[in-house]
Amino acid sequence: SPSAADCLLDIAEDYWPQWPVGTSWYGLGEGTRRRLAQADIDCDTPDQGDTSEALLQNSGLQQLEGQRFLLAAGEGGRTLLADSLTERGAQVTRLSLYRREKPKLNPVQIQQLLTATIDALVATSGESVAQLVSFMDNAQQWQRYHTPLLVPSHRVAEFASTQGFDQVIDTQGANPEAIVSALKLLATSASVKG
Repeated sequence: SPSAADCLLDIAEDYWPQWPVGTSWYGLGEGTRRRLAQADIDCDTPDQGDTSEALLQNSGLQQLEGQRFLLAAGEGGRTLLADSLTERGAQVTRLSLYRREKPKLNPVQIQQLLTATIDALVATSGESVAQLVSFMDNAQQWQRYHTPLLVPSHRVAEFASTQGFDQVIDTQGANPEAIVSALKLLATSASVKG
């Protein structure tokens, strides 16, 4: 993720005067690729989508016997990437660089959210869907489940549906371009209906 790339670059620059030669870099999406490019690092990303599943299709990640991987990521989260690389013969070391935390909202912020007109919700991970559900349940905002929810992948869309959201839209990426594109389509669809 871009967050992991930022954290890794901050830490690694203290240890390496220049980036190691002959190291392959992989990232889940365009945001990660851009962050690494700012440090003059070329990074392979999936051709379609920005998920672990899409990255695992990369031809360079198929036969990995004896190769060593450093997986820079947030604390927790999915294990699919590490598990799949290990199954393909790689030695994987996971480096947790940051922790996702539920936002702490003060009473004024909560009241603003409860009274706001919301045309769409965006959740960029399964964890953020779960946090949104927790907030909405605590605030007893059941009607929010009828608000369109934009999510980055089929996997997160399925999870959101199981949590009671009835208008889930898969943006096919968590990058800003994918989200804005989906919001534009949603706005166009709403104006046609209304």
